[in-house]
Amino acid sequence: MDDEIQYLKKMFTNIRYRNKDIIKTINRDKDENKERPPSTKSQPLSKTYLPNIEGDNDKLARVISKKNIDTSFKPLTTFKQEMRSIKDKLDHLQHKGV
Repeated sequence: MDDEIQYLKKMFTNIRYRNKDIIKTINRDKDENKERPPSTKSQPLSKTYLPNIEGDNDKLARVISKKNIDTSFKPLTTFKQEMRSIKDKLDHLQHKGV
C-alpha cells in the first residue's frame, strides 16, 4: 500500500499538483477508512404519518419523538386536488347524439 501511495504522490507531483493538496487528500482517505464507533442514536421503533396541521407540527413531532417514533407529515390535500379541471363541463344538450 505504501508503494502505491508513493507512486501516486510522484505521479501527481509530475502533473503539477501541489504537495499540500496531495497530502491532504491522502490523509483524508486514510481517515475515512478507519472504523467509526456505532452511533448512539437507536433506530426508531416505528414511523407514523400525520396530517399537516399549521402551527402544531413541531410540537407534536417533538412529543412523539421522545417515545422513539419517527414522524412524517403529509398535506391534507395535494396540489392536484386543489386545481380545477382544465376542460369545461359540457351541457348535456351539447353531447353527440342528443
